[in-house]
Amino acid sequence: LDGAYAFNTGNASTSGPSEVLCNVNGSNQITNDVWYQYFPVGCSGTATASVCGASFNTRIAVYTDCPEYGGTIIACNDDFCGTGSSVSFPASEGNFYVIRVGGYNGATGTGTLTVGCSGASPCPADIAPPGGNGQVNIDDLTQIILNWGTNDANADINDDGNVNIDDLTAVILGWGPC
Repeated sequence: LDGAYAFNTGNASTSGPSEVLCNVNGSNQITNDVWYQYFPVGCSGTATASVCGASFNTRIAVYTDCPEYGGTIIACNDDFCGTGSSVSFPASEGNFYVIRVGGYNGATGTGTLTVGCSGASPCPADIAPPGGNGQVNIDDLTQIILNWGTNDANADINDDGNVNIDDLTAVILGWGPC
């Protein structure tokens, strides 16, 4: 999910493969890596994963799945923001991505991985079940009613921090097939 996640690579080992796409100064390896799964809920567009501001010289890569299960690297970066790293990649709701955060040439330290997606879902009011079912209908309306007045991230269609009349209106205006 979109958000900010603190990490520490101080005790991490190098568990992923060398990546030609990550070649900087003759080095293809991301060392002392930690891994995250990312699900772009409610978004098909451009996702960004960033560790800018980390306390060490970072590298970051994104895969379509874990490399050991046949995942393919789709983005890699070293030193986008000083010695911090940031990548943007195409993301589709319903898919998941694996984000690998580590160091350059054995560097370790702490930081925060920030992940987010920009781009509208083709049918933002299709919230039931989470991830949608291809149409806005009574299931989506029920989710709004059941979560009324809460900050439920799935039912808060307009992301204003509260499930309210604006979210109900989005369901009514979006009624029908996506």
